[in-house]
Amino acid sequence: MALTDQQKNALNNMCPAAKSVSLGDKVNDFVQGVLSAGSVGTAEIADDAVTKAKVAADVAGSGLAQDTDGSLMAVVDDTTVEIAALGDPAVDTLQVKDGGIASAKLATALQALMLGAASGYKLARGEAAVTGTADVDTGLATVVAVVGSLKSDPSTDALWASAAPGGIAGHIDLKAWKPTASDNCTPIAATAEKSVEWIAIGT
Repeated sequence: MALTDQQKNALNNMCPAAKSVSLGDKVNDFVQGVLSAGSVGTAEIADDAVTKAKVAADVAGSGLAQDTDGSLMAVVDDTTVEIAALGDPAVDTLQVKDGGIASAKLATALQALMLGAASGYKLARGEAAVTGTADVDTGLATVVAVVGSLKSDPSTDALWASAAPGGIAGHIDLKAWKPTASDNCTPIAATAEKSVEWIAIGT
């Protein structure tokens, strides 16, 4: 707290020497330069007054670090997560790197679907017009499993669809089936063209 003018004048008038050096002003400056514990709160700190030079290194917690210039920065592995430096620290952003999500980071169920429960597997999908049977090139090098289903609702001219790895590597055999007759459900090859959708897993 600053001294009042009356207090400063009283100190200056103690003796001629005190007055000549403006003792009251010097004591006032000293008093204002000494802060008691807890005397500075948020109201006493001006907006934007705390700069990076005033931030201690131990302020940064988990996931943060202090840059060489004193500013706080996010710690990234630069394998999964990176900082997209746009030239302006105010708009730099954290983002997932292209190809940064490895199979080990996927949930178990999703990994089993996408990788066929084995590392290195791929998915392929498509649609084919099938009259009885059709050989389809999936684009995969090999096919280890495939499923197929009719694109439209079942009818007496095409009631079922089946799919299996083909005799040629990377190919699948799609088949559409119909009942032998309305009163005989023995399956025979459908004679009408039907669209069959398929999903294959392979390498």
